[in-house]
Amino acid sequence: MILLNKQFYLCLLLITLTFPVAADSLEFEECEIADTSGKRTMKALCATLSVPENYAEPNGKQIDLFIAKIKSMSKNPEPDPFTLLAGGPGQSATESYVVMRGALEKIRKQRDIILVDQRGTGKSNQMQCKPEDEDYADPFAYDPEIVKQMTRECLEELPGDPRFYSTSVAVKDLETVRQAIGFEQWNLWGGSYGTRVAQHYLRRYPQHTRTVVLDAVAPPPLNLGPDIALESQRAVDQMTSRCTEDEVCQKNFPELGKNITALVTRLKAQPESISFENFSTGEIETMEFGEAHLALTIRMLLYSAHGVSILPTMLHSAYAQNNFAPLARRAKMVADDLGNALSLGMHNSVICTEDVPFFNTDKIDPAALNKTYMGTAAIDSIQDMCSLWPVGEIDDDFKELVQSDLPVLVLSGSIDPITPPAYAEMILPGLTNSLHLVNDNQGHIQSGVGCMPTVVAKFVAEASVENLSADCLQRQTPEPFFINANGPAP
Repeated sequence: MILLNKQFYLCLLLITLTFPVAADSLEFEECEIADTSGKRTMKALCATLSVPENYAEPNGKQIDLFIAKIKSMSKNPEPDPFTLLAGGPGQSATESYVVMRGALEKIRKQRDIILVDQRGTGKSNQMQCKPEDEDYADPFAYDPEIVKQMTRECLEELPGDPRFYSTSVAVKDLETVRQAIGFEQWNLWGGSYGTRVAQHYLRRYPQHTRTVVLDAVAPPPLNLGPDIALESQRAVDQMTSRCTEDEVCQKNFPELGKNITALVTRLKAQPESISFENFSTGEIETMEFGEAHLALTIRMLLYSAHGVSILPTMLHSAYAQNNFAPLARRAKMVADDLGNALSLGMHNSVICTEDVPFFNTDKIDPAALNKTYMGTAAIDSIQDMCSLWPVGEIDDDFKELVQSDLPVLVLSGSIDPITPPAYAEMILPGLTNSLHLVNDNQGHIQSGVGCMPTVVAKFVAEASVENLSADCLQRQTPEPFFINANGPAP
């Protein structure tokens, strides 16, 4: 779960409802869907479905949900399709699928893929807003008044009422789409924030759920925000410990943890003026690289095993050689990518409805947060923004653990910096027909790692966690640490 917003860039970062829809109300046409860059595309069949923005006013304002169908390779596909529920919150399902298609292609051998851009994302009444000032010179300096001003401006730009872009409303959309297409059940895959959507759909519509894959779990009772910095620091500590135990890494980057702390302190006192080449444009760019740029770069690289493998040499270049260009280039790229990938308005509506109102501020320990490389900026920014954001719709039982005996496959990475295996363990007591697989030395989202596409496809095909062998995970070794820009030691 990314849990970033534009303001975060500035500072651092039970009643089953039915919605009658005619089964022939969707008309699919040939189209292309693409990732956020628009460079990777694939053919699909696309349609739109009008739904009420506020389900309590069915004849009121309508919004269009964007739906894509990726046809099965089989001439006789199974009747229960597969759907991807994207992360963020704020990412588009269609854009995410283009990126993840390789991990899920084996599932398409037997089933159609149905993708629904969650309301507020992608092409479903995207709730996006960006500041007019895109100057990159100093976009990270935290100022609560700037955060609040940008929040006010964002609210004024939105094309919809932010109260109706929460998870509780989104699962009603999913059920409406299911009825409109006319199938009885589908197989859910949720990644990161998408696991929250999948769990709530399972709670609301178990009779229409065949299987569920939860990859990088966000437990319903857990309020994401207060532990972001602590969990990310845990991942840094895991990286530095592994480096210490690795002879080559230890030789090239001695006292890595101590030097990271010193680098954070140095940049907090005085940012570095950096010039670097933008490899995409070939132009030379400049920026004041401060502690928040460093924190953003570290945090996002920790999401993947490959990011962890290259992070020590990038940090070493900065603190030992005074070469900040690799980190600055990455910070610019990450900020741009996140700005394109996340619909800020939808993201804010989710966290300001489902997380921040439930914070126990007495248990937030600023002293502990200030011992992390991220400090208090993340939690301060979130609370400042949500102090102005309208609280949206949330079902009474939304924060409760889901109880189900349907087959659920749960996936975690042992070094995930935002949704660690411990989060997945929280939900298992309520899922009596589940299996939790942990990939050692892997980060965020496991479905595309190593043999996992085969394991996930087998689970969906058989709708059972019994006899689901994951022995192949033992052959998945972590990527070696790079010793320089050329790669690992020979």
